[in-house]
Amino acid sequence: PDSMRFYEPDYYQFPKLWNGGTTKNGQELTSVGYATYRVRVILPPKTPELAISLGESYNAYLLYYDGFEFGQNGQVGKTKESSVPDWMPKVLSLARYQNTLEFVLQVSNFRHTKGGVREPILIGDRRVLNAKRDFDFSYDFLLSGSLIMGGLFFLGLFMFGQHEKSVLFFALFCLTFSYRMVGSGEYAIHALYPNMSWELIIRAEYLALFIPCGIFTIYSYSLYPEDSKKTILLGFSTIAGIFALMSLFAPTIIFTKLVEPFFILVITAIFYLIYVYWIAYKRNRTGAQYAFASTGIVFMVAVYLISVYLTPVQENTFLTFIGFILFFFFQSLILSFRFAHSLKKAKEIGRAHV
Repeated sequence: PDSMRFYEPDYYQFPKLWNGGTTKNGQELTSVGYATYRVRVILPPKTPELAISLGESYNAYLLYYDGFEFGQNGQVGKTKESSVPDWMPKVLSLARYQNTLEFVLQVSNFRHTKGGVREPILIGDRRVLNAKRDFDFSYDFLLSGSLIMGGLFFLGLFMFGQHEKSVLFFALFCLTFSYRMVGSGEYAIHALYPNMSWELIIRAEYLALFIPCGIFTIYSYSLYPEDSKKTILLGFSTIAGIFALMSLFAPTIIFTKLVEPFFILVITAIFYLIYVYWIAYKRNRTGAQYAFASTGIVFMVAVYLISVYLTPVQENTFLTFIGFILFFFFQSLILSFRFAHSLKKAKEIGRAHV
């Protein structure tokens, strides 16, 4: 990174972000700058057809293999003007190799609040790595497609039903959150649109975090307004809206700092929603028991995903998939019960006027 005064070889843990880091020589690092990593890999006598999988690097890299350019994301540079960021996880086949592999990785970052390499580089059986990448993409598209279909269903239910605001807000939550599934993590959307602007992609990624959370708090208030304080839930959604506006107009190195404070806000909001749903359950509100259960599930999923984001731990997609499915299942039950309840009331009113 640019905080290093000498270009002498040094040792630094890999993978690890530069933020607040210190090299073995005691040099303090910042998130902004550039660095070069070098490693030699000694292979066993018998190896399958190999490939290398490169994950998330902030936010441009150039990989050399045995002295030749082998793969890159964006354009590395020593200044902000000479570098071009990009994010696209890749699996690259090693067409030729001997007993020893030598890799040189150049990384630069001038536009994100994080710098360095967050995820490990994997070398292994080409078929296994390709299968893992295809599975990750399929998982993301499955979740995103499910959210879009659910959102469109509830949107139609609102338009042709009793016009319950809670149904509309949940539909908007599903539709806006659907991009988060393919626009973060493995960035599956990049496989479909590899030439999308990094600036556009990162702003859409953060909007797909802030906006759905704000909509969900409004949705929660619309479910049980008698059991929650309007100022608290609207306060949460207002902060989320301000963060979303910053994602639209602020420099990337500014609004990318908002994620960790926003996580604290999300956990606080979930705690409050658990309290609201518990009060609603005690007062026998329609569907409150399912709301309470779904919020407990989303709390566990949120804590788990935040820990994955803050640490290099690999996500267990099965656990998150089950968590999301249960959450949306319970939310669908809530809205179904409320819809059936409103239809019943409408019929009773109609009979009373006959």
